[in-house]
Amino acid sequence: APDPCRPSLSFDAATLACDYNRRPFLFRHTLHEHPDLRLDALHDLALRLDPKHVRHHCANVPVTADFMRAGEQHPTGLPLAYTMKHMDTAGSYVLIANPQEDAAFGRLFGDLIGEVRAHVGHADPGFHEHVAYIFVSSPGAITPFHLDREINFLCQIRGHKVVHLFDPNDRTLLSDAALDRVMFQPFAPRPVYREAFEAGATQWRLKPGQGVHHPYLAPHWVQNGDEVSVSLAITYRTAATARQVRARSMNFLLRRLGLTPRGFGETPWVDSLKAAVYGVIEPVRPLAAQSIRRLRRSSATA
Repeated sequence: APDPCRPSLSFDAATLACDYNRRPFLFRHTLHEHPDLRLDALHDLALRLDPKHVRHHCANVPVTADFMRAGEQHPTGLPLAYTMKHMDTAGSYVLIANPQEDAAFGRLFGDLIGEVRAHVGHADPGFHEHVAYIFVSSPGAITPFHLDREINFLCQIRGHKVVHLFDPNDRTLLSDAALDRVMFQPFAPRPVYREAFEAGATQWRLKPGQGVHHPYLAPHWVQNGDEVSVSLAITYRTAATARQVRARSMNFLLRRLGLTPRGFGETPWVDSLKAAVYGVIEPVRPLAAQSIRRLRRSSATA
C-alpha cells in the first residue's frame, strides 16, 4: 500500500508533454491521504503561522469580488480558531499562504516541488519562488475571478469543487497593455469578470485525489460543492516566466514613453532583448522612483 506520508503526483506523460503550461489538464495525487492535510492538522498549522500569512473572509462573495481585497471587504467577524473548527457552518473562506515556512509542512512541500521539477524541470528550468497556498472553505464558497503570476498544480484534498479556467492567451479578457501593467505593478487591477467570458471557460470538476494544472497567468474562478473543501496549490516560477515579466515590464515602460511596442510573443528575439534591457533597469527602479518622488515634492514646495 502507498505510504500516506510520502506525497505522490501522477501525470499522463503524453498529456504533460503536450499541454504543460499551455492548457489545463487533470492529474492524480495521494495528498488526500496525507495526515498533514487533515482539517485538525490544518487548524493547528493556521494558528502556528505568522498571522500575516492567514486571511479569512465570507464564503458567499460574488464572482466579481476583488480577490486581492476580499479579506478586508467581506469580513466574517469570527475568530480564526472558531472558523477553522466550525468550517461546515462558519460560512467562511480561509487562505493559508506560505505554509512552507512551517518546518513540518515545509518538508512536505519540498517533496512536492521536487516531484514537479522531476517531471517538467528539463523542459522548463530555473524553478524559483516556490510557494504553497492552502484553501479551506465552507460549503458553497466562491473564489472570485482573478489571475495569478505563478504556474500552479491545484490538488483537491477534501470535498468537491468546480474550477472555471480561461485561456491565458485570450487578450479579450485582459489586453496586452493591461497585462504589461500587471507584470510591472504586481498589485495593479486584475481583469474584471463579465458573464460573457464564461463561453471561453473550461470547467474542471475536482474530487479528492484529483488536481488540475493552471498554466501561467490563466484567469480562473472556483465554485465549492455542498461540503467543506480543502485544496492545495503548488505554485512556482521559472526562468521563462521571469523573462516574460521582464519583457512585459519593458513594454509597460515603452508605453509610458508614448511608444507602441510589439506584444509579448510576437517576436521572441525582441522579447529576449527587452528582458535583457529591463534586467539592467530593474535594480535601479527603487532609486529612480525615490528620486522622482523627491523631485515632485521639491516642485510642489517651490
